[in-house]
Amino acid sequence: MAPQSNAIFRSGLILTLTLCSLCAQPTLQLAQTMCGTDSITATFQLPAAVLSDAIVELRSDPSIVQFTDAGKNPISSIIVKQNSKSAQFLVVTTGINPFQAPQDVTVTADGGTLGSANAVVTIQGVKSLTLQPASVCGGSNAVATIQLCQAAPSPVTLSFSSQGSGTPEQVTIDEGQSSAAFNVVTQPGATGSISVEAFSAFGNVTSQLTLSSFVSSVTPPKNLCPGGSGVVSVSLCGPAPPQGLSLSLSSNPSFVLGMPSSVDIAPGATSATFPVTAPTNVTPTSVVITADAGSSGIQTGTVSVGGPISVQLNPNLVCGGVAAGGTSQGTVQVCQAASSDLSVLLSASGPATVDMPILTIPANST
Repeated sequence: MAPQSNAIFRSGLILTLTLCSLCAQPTLQLAQTMCGTDSITATFQLPAAVLSDAIVELRSDPSIVQFTDAGKNPISSIIVKQNSKSAQFLVVTTGINPFQAPQDVTVTADGGTLGSANAVVTIQGVKSLTLQPASVCGGSNAVATIQLCQAAPSPVTLSFSSQGSGTPEQVTIDEGQSSAAFNVVTQPGATGSISVEAFSAFGNVTSQLTLSSFVSSVTPPKNLCPGGSGVVSVSLCGPAPPQGLSLSLSSNPSFVLGMPSSVDIAPGATSATFPVTAPTNVTPTSVVITADAGSSGIQTGTVSVGGPISVQLNPNLVCGGVAAGGTSQGTVQVCQAASSDLSVLLSASGPATVDMPILTIPANST
């Protein structure tokens, strides 16, 4: 909609007030491709609601598609209702041979003073390319399925390409069939995404395969006693590549734990371990351990480093008073199992009591 200006004359000055509630252009949203016998939903979207019902004329170039409402009734226009910003319609193709060169069709929705919007849809014979699963670990395979719009009247050959993975150069769909499947092979340690593309004389399609972080987990001990030691495990989501995989190690805070700066995972292995030690004098704290394989991914794990014994209450906020009867469940944990039963003396300060003054932790338990 073109801006509207009102001029105001006062004391020899000319003041211009510009009214522009709909200066932004409308848009037309629809799928990029469709089959020769198909229907897709299109949405005409305005930047602001209309004050009264508005008619929007529909047309296409070339005129090889039809427009219908949700009930499949043919239409040549749509109505954007009062106080609404959008209206929908169906773009329908009927009886167009899918096994020919793709055809681009420009669909126009013309709202007159509201503005007009265009969108291009390609009518082609290839319907879709799906990947299952859509996300894999580097070194694992995904199954790709190419789907035609209808059964092939004769054998149909499609070419494929993908960067960073292995796919067959060509796949043939037999006469009378409408789909074919093949494997997409990924490289061990690879991360990011892979674009798999299918090409044919009657249409192209693309699908994305996501490669998850190759480093799947970092598992440290739950607790470390002062002066104690433990083992951290780093796991991959698949076998390490033929050259193995080196991961850099770090911790935060960096001054608490003693640990190596890196760990290597052998070719074909899926995990490796490394030792960590805690100082004898340490303020209770949580330490985050990070294993970084660069482009192959990064993961973290957390270990509690602190005093020889800890107490946790759940919940830590209760109602007081005899009538309220608020209670909390306590958990006592020692950082290292004893070889014999361990007795722990419990006490409470303030208006609270413990129902078990002496708690026994069994031997070999924490």
